[in-house]
Amino acid sequence: MTEPHSVGAASGSPGLKGSTLGGKQLQFLTTKVVPPRCPGLIERPRLDGMTAQLPAKRLAVIKAPAGFGKTSLATVWSERLREGGNAVAWLTIDADDDAPPRFLFYVAQALQRACKEVGTAASDVIRESFLIGSAAVMAMLINDLADVDEEVYLFLDNYHWISHPEIHEVVVFFLTHAPSHCHVVITTRTEPVFPLASLRAQNSLLEIDAPALRFDLQETRAFLAQEKLGALAPSSVELMHRKTEGWPASLRIVASTTSRLGKDIEGYLRNLSGTQRPIGAYLAEMLDGLPRELVLFMLRTAILDRLSPPLCDAVTRTKSGRQQLGLMEKRQMLLTPLDREGQWYRYHALLAEYQRRPRRRRRRMRRSSRAPCDRISGVDGLRVVGCP
Repeated sequence: MTEPHSVGAASGSPGLKGSTLGGKQLQFLTTKVVPPRCPGLIERPRLDGMTAQLPAKRLAVIKAPAGFGKTSLATVWSERLREGGNAVAWLTIDADDDAPPRFLFYVAQALQRACKEVGTAASDVIRESFLIGSAAVMAMLINDLADVDEEVYLFLDNYHWISHPEIHEVVVFFLTHAPSHCHVVITTRTEPVFPLASLRAQNSLLEIDAPALRFDLQETRAFLAQEKLGALAPSSVELMHRKTEGWPASLRIVASTTSRLGKDIEGYLRNLSGTQRPIGAYLAEMLDGLPRELVLFMLRTAILDRLSPPLCDAVTRTKSGRQQLGLMEKRQMLLTPLDREGQWYRYHALLAEYQRRPRRRRRRMRRSSRAPCDRISGVDGLRVVGCP
């Protein structure tokens, strides 16, 4: 945290030292409006090249669970766009930004950093009062952007921190009324509350999801070569790719671990699971902070190799299966759809293994008066882990 100062000082915009929002001191962080540096990224032409589609899209959504490289991809896109002569604004969102005045102030500063003639009036109005409407502030930014000649791209990283309805509404206002040369790119773990259906119908939406962000086998090889693990046998590379399912974060954890194992790499990969400490610790962080009811649901249903609302209801003895699966899908909780109708899912293998740890399972089974095997034994083709 720094003393409030000018984000755009280098570009001639007014200073922010001593800035206030509605009479409250603002501790302004320049790093929030600067794209992060992501060293060690491998080239992924199938994703990196999608910048060519952005000029024709009003909104691009990169949506996936934690550790899938959303910010990394957005950073690559922002660099390419900037190198192409476009105006690129960046805002890294955190939990404190879920307040309309603060959010709009940072958006104004991000745009001002990209286009020095944009945002001064809006920033001044926000500093003077909390009472002015968010749509009025956004209208001022839109009017400023109308005079910009370059294509303008506003990146909103970690948008899943936003829950305030007024912020959702003002972003939709921007998507609806901004000049045609303005575009928005967001990264998020959850489905944004935007009119995505109409944007799809207008061919104005680009969507990148978890399956697209997973490393394919060729990308896994390239990543391991960059991590100085290129000497691994092809069978070991394929095994690592299969067990991690191309999840970038788990690949990086495994690569970091195997680099210290010396000759025992093959055995480590054969026994790789979500119960091992480095991966388990990462999964624990992912689950931390989730609603207790959702965590219990995941623990109780981890015994299923496939999930459906009726099966989950049988295992948990509740009627919340459809609701909880929908919530997990919305939160991008390493849940893979198995059909297009939204009836069948499965957990990522590492997450399922983590949830099935003996200590957790004993605790779960104590909460149940009888084993779930009897309650779902009549379902054809279903394999339940731990059931005969």
